[in-house]
Amino acid sequence: MELTANVIAERMCASVDQDGNDLLLLDAFVDYRKTGDALNLEDQFVSENGVTYARRSTIGWEICVKWTNGSTSWEKASNLKECYPAELAEFAMKSEIDHEPAFNWWVRQVLKRRDRIVSQVKGRAKLSKEARAKKYSQRTRKFGIEVPRTVEDAVRLDEENGNTLWQDAIAKEMTSVRFGFRTLKDGEKVPVGFKFIRCHMIFDVKMEDFRRKARLVAGGHMTEVHPSITYASVVSRETVRIALTLAALNQMDVKTADIQNAF
Repeated sequence: MELTANVIAERMCASVDQDGNDLLLLDAFVDYRKTGDALNLEDQFVSENGVTYARRSTIGWEICVKWTNGSTSWEKASNLKECYPAELAEFAMKSEIDHEPAFNWWVRQVLKRRDRIVSQVKGRAKLSKEARAKKYSQRTRKFGIEVPRTVEDAVRLDEENGNTLWQDAIAKEMTSVRFGFRTLKDGEKVPVGFKFIRCHMIFDVKMEDFRRKARLVAGGHMTEVHPSITYASVVSRETVRIALTLAALNQMDVKTADIQNAF
């Protein structure tokens, strides 16, 4: 099995679980041994028809593995190389056996790819955050219409354009979500289980009719909510096709609906 970047990345991602579930039994590599079948350095390079090439084989090498249940066992290096390439490469480097014929042709390559993947993930995470902020800060027009960033901007644009399109969009949104709020009286304590969450308006222009759209959004990063409350699934195309087929076969009418606001 070729040690591609996907294999290394898959192994790295499989090592962590945000829910705390144990996905793998490996704890650590603790020892190594080799048999008489293992290649020696002087036998690694062979010549054929005037061409010299290196033999690549992990035969004869075994690694002592410590499992999470405390037990240990000797496993073939070839099997561990396929399942835990980065971990085995690190073990070979620390044990100073990376120069052996069973390791010198792949260990450094795997570690370089591992480090490159980590660097790319960190870079993309940073770039993604900066790109989103830059995109939002630079997006001032859509379909040739200036889009406000704040409520004050919306009022200013309406005054400049001599209409109330953005203010009407804000009023429509607030009318839809108002029932989900309760204003506390002066001196009233925050009810148990509630906490402060900052809200703000985001604005958009709809493509079909250039209608102004305003959305009141809450800072979800300021509170912890169980996924079952906020999860919204997306129906697949296959499911829709099956439903339409069944409706046609049974001569049933099909109706659609849209969720205007979700809480």
